[in-house]
Order: sequence, then C-alpha cells, then structure tokens
Amino acid sequence: MYIIFAPPYRHDSAGIKVLYELSYQLNKHGYESYIFVWDGKPYLSDKYKICSYGFMMDSLSRGAWIVYPEIVSGNPVGAKNVIRYALNVPGFIGGDKTYDSSEVIFAYNNYISKYVGNCPILKTPHINLDICRNYNLPRKGSCFFIGKGRNVPRRPELEEIEIIDVTSQQLYELFNRCEVFYTYDDMTSACEESRLCGCPVVILNENSDKFDLLRENKYGMAFNLSELDWAKETVHKFRKRYIEQYPVLFEKQLKLFIRQTNDKKNLN
Repeated sequence: MYIIFAPPYRHDSAGIKVLYELSYQLNKHGYESYIFVWDGKPYLSDKYKICSYGFMMDSLSRGAWIVYPEIVSGNPVGAKNVIRYALNVPGFIGGDKTYDSSEVIFAYNNYISKYVGNCPILKTPHINLDICRNYNLPRKGSCFFIGKGRNVPRRPELEEIEIIDVTSQQLYELFNRCEVFYTYDDMTSACEESRLCGCPVVILNENSDKFDLLRENKYGMAFNLSELDWAKETVHKFRKRYIEQYPVLFEKQLKLFIRQTNDKKNLN
C-alpha cells in the first residue's frame, strides 16, 4: 500500500497534480494507494482515494509506504518505509536539501535527478489530453508567465496577457487563442501544455541550465526570438511525439517504482 502525503489540491500547481495522479495511476495498475491531505480540506473527487490521519497511521504501522514530495522536511509522521518524490530541486521551494539514506528516491525528470544522486525518473502524467488540445481557433497576440522565473530579467515589450490564477480550462482556451507563449519560468508544465494546444513557446531565460532537458522534445519551442519561426513551423509535431513517447516511458518508470518498493526488505 502507498500513502501519498500531499497538500490540498490546486488546479494551478503541476507538482500537486502529479502527486494526486501518482495515487490514481497506482490504483489503476492494481496497487492500493490513498492520499492524505495535510493542512487543508480534502479534494472531493471520485477519481482519488482520500484517507484520514488515523487510517494513514494504522496503514504505516503495518508496513505501508509513504510518499513525501521534496517540499516536506524530514519524516513528520515517523514512517518506516519512505519514498521521496523530488518534483523540483531539493530545497528550492521548501524542504530539505538532502535525505536520509534509508529513503527510496525518485525524481520527476533528469534535471532534478542530478541533484539527488542521479536517482530513477518517474514522470507521472497530469495533463488531461482530452481538453488540452488544439481547437483550431483564430489566433492573435501572445501571453506570458513568470512563475519561478521571477528573478529573470523582464522583457516588457513582449508582455501582453499575463497567466495568473487560471483554471486548466481557462489556460487551454488562452493557449488556443494566442500565437505565442512567452515564459520566464524554464521548468513549468505550461511549456508542454501550450504546445499541446498548438501554441509555440519561447523561453525568456537566456541563462537557463535546463536546455538539455527541454530539448528532449523541442518541437514548437524557441530558446530565443531568432528561433520563433522554427517553433511556429514545428509546433504541430509536438503532440504526436508527446503521445508516442510519454505514456510508454511512464509505464516503464512506474514498473521500476513498484519493483523497487516491493523488493525492499524492510517492507512488512
């Protein structure tokens, strides 16, 4: 059994959605999983199994795994079997920079993995492809996102519609109306969501150290304005490559996740 230790659900946080989707995927693959929501009201949805504090503690006493995101410091519930799921660089937005040697560690992507001993990757899907798609609407203008790129020098001449506090549906509608998406944040899932909606993206962080990660599927992406025409010409290829690669890789990654946690000798 797996208990996912997660914050309250937020539609505008990819990291939080990943935690909820991991629990869903584990259940979907036949492995019992629940979400314990700390510091807030549980998200009411038939898709996810939410558990109480008492249920969590009883399950942990009988050998269940707990999955902590990297923003959680230490082992607050004293679990015996701990999985650390690094969704960002450890310590960047909270939590510890190093983890106990007994923890099983997985990272969301190759870039984050470098900061936690090149641990295995588990890129859990969280984008609803049924609504995140190109509706072939007329496009005009652009939108931009700051996010974790708040320290990146601004380009006010490129800033039209700022993306802030929107639902997934509103975000995808915006990506369907705009010609270009500019982002100061070089590690946001919006880079994938915009291209899935047919909107090319330009990374406005010239000092980014994530270019190798971003180039894994570069179609529709520009790293400077001189590449924007190429991004516009190739953005239609992104969705096909994404659908071909992502689900297959995730299935392999999830099998490794399950195998490693079931092979641990300290699991009762």
